[in-house]
Amino acid sequence: MCNSVKPQPPKTATYSIQSVRQNYETVHWNLLNNYLGRQLSYDTDILAAFSGVLNAEGATIGPSFWGLPCNILARALFWETNNVSIIQPGQHYFKSSEFSMVRRDGFPSWSWTGWKISKNEMFSSEKKRPMLRNLIDSENFTPFIHIYHMDEMRVVTSLMGKRSETDGVEGFDPWQVERFKHHMRDCKRRSPPPLVPAASPHPDAFQHIPSHCLIFLASCSTFIVSSRPESRDQDHAYGLYKIYTEDKRDRGSSSFPRVWLNIEWRERQSRGLEFVLLGMDTDEAAFGGKGCYTMLIEHREGGVAERVAIPQPFTMEQWGYGECRTQWVTLG
Repeated sequence: MCNSVKPQPPKTATYSIQSVRQNYETVHWNLLNNYLGRQLSYDTDILAAFSGVLNAEGATIGPSFWGLPCNILARALFWETNNVSIIQPGQHYFKSSEFSMVRRDGFPSWSWTGWKISKNEMFSSEKKRPMLRNLIDSENFTPFIHIYHMDEMRVVTSLMGKRSETDGVEGFDPWQVERFKHHMRDCKRRSPPPLVPAASPHPDAFQHIPSHCLIFLASCSTFIVSSRPESRDQDHAYGLYKIYTEDKRDRGSSSFPRVWLNIEWRERQSRGLEFVLLGMDTDEAAFGGKGCYTMLIEHREGGVAERVAIPQPFTMEQWGYGECRTQWVTLG
């Protein structure tokens, strides 16, 4: 199975962050969506059958890890099904369920390979909308995490680190990370721990985790998520839920982000759910806009978390209302 950062791109390959992003947002997504429409003989071939495309793309977007490009890995984590969300008069939300997702065993939840994506029969087969899309298209997106993984030799290896224009790596920008820390200090009246580790995590702490897991230090927070959805999709399988804090009356909860969740899954969870901050649209956030991009995760046995959903972005002020604790996350 093609489950590592290899094959490496040709030594003559040169990138810029802009060229990697452009190739990813155009060529890569077209190829991926065309591929996802195919019928596989074996479900476990989902990544191996796409490896030829990933090999060819090595010269334009760099190496990949479980189907996502390492050079822009934080941005690439924000993929989603291409279901339609519409804000109707009176702020009523509606979402189609043209495409559905079910977990695929043996593959990571943070990658599209970890989900069986299919088109629901109630929608016309004549429609050929892409199954997946990326939620971030801003040039000002900056990751706030350094992503590692434990390779097959049980050595901690960096997948996406510091920003490097010459290497085409859209990694974290130390200046932007410090800027965020100062803002959180103003909100919380205390200085938060560093978001970017000074050194690689010690391998002894992660020897038990699978090699497909992502390891990173991040700003995490628990927010209250409503127990009942504001609205449901036409199949009543998914609902739109409010996110807020305990003191929601003082925080203007109406402007807090929402998140689409499987209704049966939400009914099994507690009031508070955990969110992890992965990056920020720095221009949007600087002017009070919703530029903080997060992932809703669920912790499983063994200390490994799984992706649940991608909520609407937070403002920096809204994120500051949460706990904003810094901790290691192992995303499987």
